[in-house]
Amino acid sequence: MITIASLPQEIIDQNAVFASHGDGSSQFLKSLRVVSRPFCYSATRILFQAVRLFQKKRSDSDLVKRDDIQALLELAQSGASRYIRVMRVHGDTFLKSSDPSEGVEVIGTVAKASRDYVRPRLERLELFEPDNLMLREVSHHAVAPIIAGLKYLTIWGCAGCPNSPEMRRILQSGESLRSVEWRNCSPSFEGPTGIVHPRAPLEHLILYCYNQIVISLDALSSTVRNARSTIRCLGLYPMRCHVDAAEEHAQELVRELTSCHLLHHVDVPLFPETPVVQQHAERVKSTIPPEDLCSEECCLDFWPRLGLIRLLIWDYKQARGYSGPEGDVIQNLVNQGLPH
Repeated sequence: MITIASLPQEIIDQNAVFASHGDGSSQFLKSLRVVSRPFCYSATRILFQAVRLFQKKRSDSDLVKRDDIQALLELAQSGASRYIRVMRVHGDTFLKSSDPSEGVEVIGTVAKASRDYVRPRLERLELFEPDNLMLREVSHHAVAPIIAGLKYLTIWGCAGCPNSPEMRRILQSGESLRSVEWRNCSPSFEGPTGIVHPRAPLEHLILYCYNQIVISLDALSSTVRNARSTIRCLGLYPMRCHVDAAEEHAQELVRELTSCHLLHHVDVPLFPETPVVQQHAERVKSTIPPEDLCSEECCLDFWPRLGLIRLLIWDYKQARGYSGPEGDVIQNLVNQGLPH
């Protein structure tokens, strides 16, 4: 006789996934956990695959217990923390209105809950509005094993935070990172070791800041070289190179970018005053039919035409009468190869 308990685990997993997409799915999954051991496994894996942590504000001082931290600790004690794939620390967590010590407690709890991880381990970490104290805790050696196992790292930082050492330490620990997205920070990267761990199978690297990213061409070239066989998307904006950047370094960067066969999106302002980039753009321009140069269509979004796109940005702004923020929107659309 065929019963629910005799169903293959794959079928049970599919049923649990289907049930997780409807209204009231959370309560339904909780009910599934008491049906049988196989259903408990499937429902638990879905329920706890994404965990959010919030920090109480100082106005919430009457809250003695931290429900989210307590829940995470209970997950660790029950062994269910191994199901966590996505960890989000966000909200008003690290704004000035919060207690700074809370950030230390949150990361300490994450490290404690993840200490005995077995695969599947935590794959994605998302931090929103971290301050320097928070970044210092994330870059601590106790959290290094967690960072080393991450595949995806997303951080929305506070503008103007002088957090370059902590940022570099975190990125250099991510030996499994496939995607890094760091927004609203003011980083600085130097040296020949690259931005991310040299063995990381990096596919996407996005560093967008309010202020300019100060980066050495050595660091950028090393990053591209290390991820030559995997990199697909590279965005560093707005970027400012060191004033002493040598011409041979710029030429090396152009060679490295050209050698990345999977690279299809580049958003790197490559200092048009560099003769090497100008020469490359002119060579590409000579291969494009005149009717395409005069058309209203955007250039295709891949590296060989990047130099040409950069040279045409000013023409697009002038022709359409846009300036200021509107012109920046046009620039982003052209860079991304989108209709405008």
